[in-house]
Amino acid sequence: MGRLPMTLLPAPMQCVAFALGALTPVIMIVWAKITKVRGAATRYLVGSLIAIAIFFAMALILPGARDPVDVFSGFLLLLAALLFWNVPWNLLAFGFTLTLLTALVKVGGPATRSQWISAYMQGADLERFARNRLQLLLRARMATIDGNDIVATPFGTVCANLVRLTRLLCGVR
Repeated sequence: MGRLPMTLLPAPMQCVAFALGALTPVIMIVWAKITKVRGAATRYLVGSLIAIAIFFAMALILPGARDPVDVFSGFLLLLAALLFWNVPWNLLAFGFTLTLLTALVKVGGPATRSQWISAYMQGADLERFARNRLQLLLRARMATIDGNDIVATPFGTVCANLVRLTRLLCGVR
Protein backbone atom coordinates (compact mmCIF):
# COMPACT_ATOMS: atom_id res chain seq x y z
CA MET A 1 0.00 0.00 0.00
CA GLY A 2 1.51 3.35 -1.04
CA ARG A 3 1.83 6.23 1.35
CA LEU A 4 0.03 9.46 0.60
CA PRO A 5 2.24 12.54 0.46
CA MET A 6 1.96 14.77 3.49
CA THR A 7 0.70 18.25 2.77
CA LEU A 8 1.21 21.21 5.08
CA LEU A 9 -1.29 23.42 3.29
CA PRO A 10 -4.58 24.06 5.08
CA ALA A 11 -7.69 22.33 3.78
CA PRO A 12 -10.24 24.48 1.92
CA MET A 13 -12.58 24.67 4.94
CA GLN A 14 -9.69 25.70 7.17
CA CYS A 15 -8.97 28.52 4.71
CA VAL A 16 -12.63 29.53 4.88
CA ALA A 17 -12.38 29.53 8.68
CA PHE A 18 -9.24 31.70 8.59
CA ALA A 19 -10.92 34.14 6.22
CA LEU A 20 -14.12 34.34 8.28
CA GLY A 21 -12.07 34.72 11.44
CA ALA A 22 -10.18 37.65 9.93
CA LEU A 23 -13.44 39.15 8.62
CA THR A 24 -15.37 38.80 11.89
CA PRO A 25 -15.04 42.52 12.75
CA VAL A 26 -16.37 43.40 9.29
CA ILE A 27 -19.31 41.01 9.75
CA MET A 28 -20.07 42.63 13.13
CA ILE A 29 -19.90 46.16 11.72
CA VAL A 30 -22.08 45.33 8.70
CA TRP A 31 -24.55 43.46 10.90
CA ALA A 32 -24.76 46.43 13.28
CA LYS A 33 -25.44 48.79 10.36
CA ILE A 34 -28.19 46.75 8.71
CA THR A 35 -30.21 45.85 11.80
CA LYS A 36 -31.78 47.48 14.78
CA VAL A 37 -31.04 44.61 17.20
CA ARG A 38 -30.50 46.15 20.62
CA GLY A 39 -27.77 45.06 22.98
CA ALA A 40 -24.12 44.52 22.21
CA ALA A 41 -24.17 40.94 23.49
CA THR A 42 -27.11 40.04 21.25
CA ARG A 43 -25.42 41.70 18.28
CA TYR A 44 -22.24 39.73 18.89
CA LEU A 45 -24.13 36.46 19.25
CA VAL A 46 -26.11 37.00 16.04
CA GLY A 47 -22.97 38.13 14.18
CA SER A 48 -21.19 34.98 15.34
CA LEU A 49 -24.09 32.84 14.20
CA ILE A 50 -23.97 34.56 10.81
CA ALA A 51 -20.25 33.72 10.51
CA ILE A 52 -20.99 30.10 11.46
CA ALA A 53 -23.83 29.94 8.91
CA ILE A 54 -21.55 31.32 6.20
CA PHE A 55 -18.96 28.69 7.12
CA PHE A 56 -21.41 25.81 6.74
CA ALA A 57 -22.88 27.33 3.58
CA MET A 58 -19.38 27.42 2.11
CA ALA A 59 -18.93 23.76 3.09
CA LEU A 60 -21.95 22.97 0.91
CA ILE A 61 -21.20 25.42 -1.93
CA LEU A 62 -17.47 24.97 -2.55
CA PRO A 63 -16.73 22.37 -5.23
CA GLY A 64 -14.86 19.20 -4.41
CA ALA A 65 -15.06 16.49 -1.81
CA ARG A 66 -15.25 17.43 1.86
CA ASP A 67 -13.38 15.47 4.49
CA PRO A 68 -15.45 15.66 7.72
CA VAL A 69 -12.24 16.07 9.74
CA ASP A 70 -11.29 19.14 7.69
CA VAL A 71 -14.76 20.64 8.15
CA PHE A 72 -14.62 19.97 11.90
CA SER A 73 -11.10 21.40 12.25
CA GLY A 74 -12.16 24.46 10.24
CA PHE A 75 -15.18 24.88 12.51
CA LEU A 76 -12.89 24.74 15.57
CA LEU A 77 -10.62 27.36 14.00
CA LEU A 78 -13.63 29.60 13.40
CA LEU A 79 -14.78 29.16 17.00
CA ALA A 80 -11.29 30.09 18.21
CA ALA A 81 -11.42 33.26 16.10
CA LEU A 82 -14.86 34.13 17.47
CA LEU A 83 -13.56 33.68 21.02
CA PHE A 84 -10.59 35.87 20.20
CA TRP A 85 -12.75 38.68 18.79
CA ASN A 86 -15.08 38.45 21.79
CA VAL A 87 -12.43 40.08 23.97
CA PRO A 88 -12.00 43.34 22.02
CA TRP A 89 -15.76 43.38 21.31
CA ASN A 90 -16.54 43.26 25.02
CA LEU A 91 -13.92 45.87 25.83
CA LEU A 92 -15.37 48.20 23.24
CA ALA A 93 -19.02 47.47 23.99
CA PHE A 94 -18.87 47.21 27.75
CA GLY A 95 -15.56 48.78 28.69
CA PHE A 96 -16.49 51.21 31.43
CA THR A 97 -13.08 52.88 31.47
CA LEU A 98 -13.02 53.32 27.70
CA THR A 99 -16.54 54.76 27.78
CA LEU A 100 -15.47 57.25 30.44
CA LEU A 101 -12.47 58.19 28.29
CA THR A 102 -14.63 58.76 25.21
CA ALA A 103 -16.95 60.98 27.28
CA LEU A 104 -13.97 63.04 28.43
CA VAL A 105 -12.73 63.47 24.86
CA LYS A 106 -16.27 64.38 23.74
CA VAL A 107 -16.22 67.34 26.17
CA GLY A 108 -13.52 68.78 23.92
CA GLY A 109 -11.20 70.21 26.56
CA PRO A 110 -10.54 70.31 30.27
CA ALA A 111 -13.60 69.30 32.28
CA THR A 112 -14.64 69.38 35.90
CA ARG A 113 -15.77 66.15 37.51
CA SER A 114 -19.42 67.18 37.22
CA GLN A 115 -18.98 68.07 33.52
CA TRP A 116 -17.28 64.72 32.91
CA ILE A 117 -20.07 62.81 34.69
CA SER A 118 -22.69 64.80 32.79
CA ALA A 119 -20.98 64.04 29.47
CA TYR A 120 -20.77 60.35 30.37
CA MET A 121 -24.40 60.21 31.50
CA GLN A 122 -25.57 62.31 28.54
CA GLY A 123 -26.85 65.06 30.80
CA ALA A 124 -27.84 62.96 33.84
CA ASP A 125 -26.11 62.95 37.21
CA LEU A 126 -24.14 60.36 39.19
CA GLU A 127 -27.24 59.28 41.13
CA ARG A 128 -28.95 58.20 37.92
CA PHE A 129 -25.79 56.34 36.90
CA ALA A 130 -25.75 54.46 40.23
CA ARG A 131 -29.43 53.54 39.84
CA ASN A 132 -28.75 52.30 36.31
CA ARG A 133 -25.87 50.08 37.46
CA LEU A 134 -27.95 48.79 40.37
CA GLN A 135 -30.79 47.87 38.00
CA LEU A 136 -28.34 45.78 35.98
CA LEU A 137 -27.25 43.90 39.12
CA LEU A 138 -30.86 43.38 40.18
CA ARG A 139 -31.93 42.10 36.75
CA ALA A 140 -28.94 39.74 36.65
CA ARG A 141 -29.98 38.49 40.12
CA MET A 142 -26.55 39.35 41.51
CA ALA A 143 -28.03 41.70 44.09
CA THR A 144 -31.34 42.21 45.82
CA ILE A 145 -32.95 44.93 47.89
CA ASP A 146 -33.80 44.10 51.50
CA GLY A 147 -35.61 47.07 53.01
CA ASN A 148 -33.17 49.96 52.60
CA ASP A 149 -30.19 47.67 52.10
CA ILE A 150 -28.65 46.34 48.91
CA VAL A 151 -27.47 42.77 49.41
CA ALA A 152 -25.35 40.53 47.19
CA THR A 153 -27.15 37.29 46.37
CA PRO A 154 -25.34 33.95 46.57
CA PHE A 155 -25.05 34.07 42.77
CA GLY A 156 -23.60 37.60 42.98
CA THR A 157 -21.11 36.47 45.60
CA VAL A 158 -19.96 33.59 43.38
CA CYS A 159 -19.60 35.97 40.42
CA ALA A 160 -17.62 38.50 42.49
CA ASN A 161 -15.33 35.75 43.79
CA LEU A 162 -14.77 34.47 40.23
CA VAL A 163 -13.85 37.98 39.13
CA ARG A 164 -11.42 38.35 42.04
CA LEU A 165 -9.87 34.95 41.28
CA THR A 166 -9.54 35.83 37.58
CA ARG A 167 -7.90 39.15 38.46
CA LEU A 168 -5.52 37.37 40.83
CA LEU A 169 -4.61 34.77 38.20
CA CYS A 170 -4.08 37.46 35.57
CA GLY A 171 -2.06 39.68 37.90
CA VAL A 172 -4.68 42.44 37.95
CA ARG A 173 -5.30 43.95 41.37
